[in-house]
Amino acid sequence: MGNPVPSDSEVKIKVINAMNNNRYRWRTIGGISKEVGLPQDVVVKVISLNSDSVVRAPALSNKGEPLFTTREHLLEKATIGEKILGAFKNRVY
Repeated sequence: MGNPVPSDSEVKIKVINAMNNNRYRWRTIGGISKEVGLPQDVVVKVISLNSDSVVRAPALSNKGEPLFTTREHLLEKATIGEKILGAFKNRVY
């Protein structure tokens, strides 16, 4: 018998928890995929289906990859200066 397939809610929880990992501020699709042990296309699907709670960074990683985190995690990790600047730019901070 193979490994059981996780449910959609289990997959969502794993991906969201990976984005909320306190070791990181922003995560790449590949980093999330590696942490949760799921294919990158599954991670992309979870992110796209949860766009109300996921934020894409305005900049790319050093390797040119898009970066993601949750709104909650971003708010927790943002500095006071970023929060003030974000308010002027109408961002989530």
